[in-house]
Amino acid sequence: MQTVGFGHTPWHIKGVTKSLSNAYRRHGVSAPPRDLAWIDVTPPSMSILQNDGEPVISMQYVPYNGGAVWEEWWERTPDRKRLLVSLGTVKPMVDGLDLISWVMDSAGEVDAEIILHLPANARSDLRSLPPNVRLVDWLPMGVFLNGADGFIHHGGAGNTLTALHAGIPQIVFGQGADRPVNARAVVERGCGIIPGKSGLTSSMINTFLGNRALRETSQEVAAEMAAQPCPTEVAKKLIAMLQHG
Repeated sequence: MQTVGFGHTPWHIKGVTKSLSNAYRRHGVSAPPRDLAWIDVTPPSMSILQNDGEPVISMQYVPYNGGAVWEEWWERTPDRKRLLVSLGTVKPMVDGLDLISWVMDSAGEVDAEIILHLPANARSDLRSLPPNVRLVDWLPMGVFLNGADGFIHHGGAGNTLTALHAGIPQIVFGQGADRPVNARAVVERGCGIIPGKSGLTSSMINTFLGNRALRETSQEVAAEMAAQPCPTEVAKKLIAMLQHG
């Protein structure tokens, strides 16, 4: 079994199995079989995986981007910070844009180029944007985050781990599903912050972008991830485990 972010662990599977025990009996099926091993793609210093005796195999997280055509504006503007903002593909369609209302209201006061990733089918509530905000439908996040100074996002596992892999600080909303667990892991390691109940302000974001401690810790974690075994190495190890029973 492979972890997905910080929230998919044996503890969570036990909870689901317990909740579904009546359904298992009703349909005459047994609980999921015991796993041969757990593959943990989270940085070792941030892992919360509590196994139940199964081997835990550490593996480097590799961001997946798909294909893309390079565009001129992707080049960084000299001496200008770059901030990425994304709520993923599902959350803005389900919950609206309240979490990023500050982009429309006060992003012009943020001393940075802001790239707002928002799917075309989630823009019905979008108002006019300040000149320093560029609206995009899709981005190869792994490539883009490598050249960014900060990332504001909903807290999905992919975005969280991709930002850690890139070594950049994060502001994580962490609402719903596994996102609170991912957000808490980022904050406890010193790689980012969670906004308070009052939400985000331009002043808070400018302070965040200038926080050297967050950046240095994020870079430490990126170096840690780079030292983890790559998927090819782990695949060989799994084959050897199967061959030897």
